[in-house]
Amino acid sequence: MQKRAILFAMVLIAPASASFAQEAASGDVAVLPQACRAAMMSADHTMAGPSAAGNGGAEASKAMPGMDMTKPADDAAMGGAQQEALDAVNRMHEPMMAAARIADPDLAFNCGMLVHHQGALDMARIQLKYGKDAWSKTMAEMIINAQTKEITEISAHVEAMTKQ
Repeated sequence: MQKRAILFAMVLIAPASASFAQEAASGDVAVLPQACRAAMMSADHTMAGPSAAGNGGAEASKAMPGMDMTKPADDAAMGGAQQEALDAVNRMHEPMMAAARIADPDLAFNCGMLVHHQGALDMARIQLKYGKDAWSKTMAEMIINAQTKEITEISAHVEAMTKQ
């Protein structure tokens, strides 16, 4: 279990450096307001090179010898909930890094929170799909309800503040 926690933590802190435009083209950020996508793409000029998220974490394993993020934490092939959780984190990572590069701190915060909330929705859906613990499932449902509402509110605010 500790290896899985370390693997998850490594995916979260692996440096993102691939072109955000590729992420936007793949539709991963299609839920974001246009103002966020445009600001993220203009902030993208500082990002170059292979992506830790896009190559399964191989860049992180170069930075930390002995931590091969391209292989499962144990001898069994990773699948199901573990793989879906890693995929959710990987989808969230680069857009969050791109949002952090937006020059306007208000827009950066709101765009980053939208990406973060979408990641929370993805993780909550994985919990509902695979989880067995009743309390955790209830929490996942509460997260889905609350963060769906917050995504709607933040998106409307981003649209309003960028039209000023």
